[in-house]
Amino acid sequence: MTILARWLVDRYEVPVFLYGPLADHSIRSLPEVRRNAFLTLMPDMGPVTASSERGCVAVGARPILVAWNLWLDHVSLDDAQMIAKALRQPAVRSLAFEVGEQVQVSCNIIDTDAILPSQLFDQVTSLLNPPGRISRAELVGLVPTSLLEREDPVRWTQLGLARDTTIETRIVNWNG
Repeated sequence: MTILARWLVDRYEVPVFLYGPLADHSIRSLPEVRRNAFLTLMPDMGPVTASSERGCVAVGARPILVAWNLWLDHVSLDDAQMIAKALRQPAVRSLAFEVGEQVQVSCNIIDTDAILPSQLFDQVTSLLNPPGRISRAELVGLVPTSLLEREDPVRWTQLGLARDTTIETRIVNWNG
């Protein structure tokens, strides 16, 4: 991580903020960097101010993150925002957005050992008031096979998951 950060500073002369496990054994999250950059947090390397042409860079290492969205019908943005707030926990970051005629609850599962998409799906279902419903689930990117194997295969389609949405399957197919 620091090799890349140092290269960015040397090559582009940009401020670099580090996130994830740091050399002092603390852990800094990307949201912390976004929230505090240049306010209470100074760059870890490079210039202390960002240029208008190049900005700044955040470089980090973290465990696998699963980006997963739930599209809702007959739900107001205010209600979706309350649902997103209810989902938030150390293992899940979530926000609600209005997208056309629908609202979306966007989830970042940052600890795939702690929670599964099915648990979030069921929690959202329990929070919906009729006629509100989940119209579909959408995986953005890939999931580790270990997560998929902990989900009931009967629910994969409902959850927007499949064997070919795993990191490992894509790697095998890419190399094969």
